[in-house]
Amino acid sequence: QATREQIISCYENISCFALTHPGFEVTKKTYDGNIQKIDPTFRMLLNHFMRVVFGFNLEPKRIRNRMLTALELSTYIKAYVSLFAEGSKFPAAKTMLEATAEANNRNARLLS
Repeated sequence: QATREQIISCYENISCFALTHPGFEVTKKTYDGNIQKIDPTFRMLLNHFMRVVFGFNLEPKRIRNRMLTALELSTYIKAYVSLFAEGSKFPAAKTMLEATAEANNRNARLLS
């Protein structure tokens, strides 16, 4: 419960959106990525979800007033995923700061 409260305290707004199953064709090992094989109801709900989440005024992530590239954003995501995977509880703020600093350093090396 403490972990749940910590996660909730990190966000101003939390909501839930349920999707249907995408269809059994896409779960087969032989699925070739054909969108037409995805259940139409799932596609409709996914389209709605994407519009709700991203809207029409999506702004790029900025750090120090500079837009992040996809590669840089992936560095942050990997750092945070690694941090959460290593522990069984919500990481301390100091650890999150360290993960962010580490990602900043990696991105600085990528840009040089």
